[in-house]
Amino acid sequence: MQSRAFQPKIALNNFGEANIRKGTSMSELEDVLVPVYLFHRYQLEGTVKMIGGVDYYYKLRGDNQPNPEILDASTQRKALNEMIKAIALPDDILLEAKDFVGPVSILRGVNSKKHLEFASSVTLRYSDAPSGKTAIVSIKQNDSVEEIISETAKEESYIRFRM
Repeated sequence: MQSRAFQPKIALNNFGEANIRKGTSMSELEDVLVPVYLFHRYQLEGTVKMIGGVDYYYKLRGDNQPNPEILDASTQRKALNEMIKAIALPDDILLEAKDFVGPVSILRGVNSKKHLEFASSVTLRYSDAPSGKTAIVSIKQNDSVEEIISETAKEESYIRFRM
């Protein structure tokens, strides 16, 4: 099934003077283009606000709208994972525990492939995977997806890398 979500690349590829009414100044194309061109920015900005965020309404006195509520941790973690995926560059490697809730990790750089095993174990360590057990980590780079079996990292193996 094809996604019905807004797809900026398709919109930009089909963009042209047909996007404004006949008789309209060509300079009006800019007003139509800007929201399409910056769509990803609006989406990211909305996602960022979910991290450590509050669900709130512009209440008016007596309007019976709900009071502000802090977003639950699960929603904030999902937002953070989506942000990591959004900032990934084309050759970055994304790692994610397959059957457990946890973070998306990102590997970047020339030698990133040689660190896959270690990075997958750290990814599992910060997921809900049981300590000392093996689990599957999904590895995505560009259009390829692989899976490796890894064991959750022990703290002494990564403590020196903490910031």
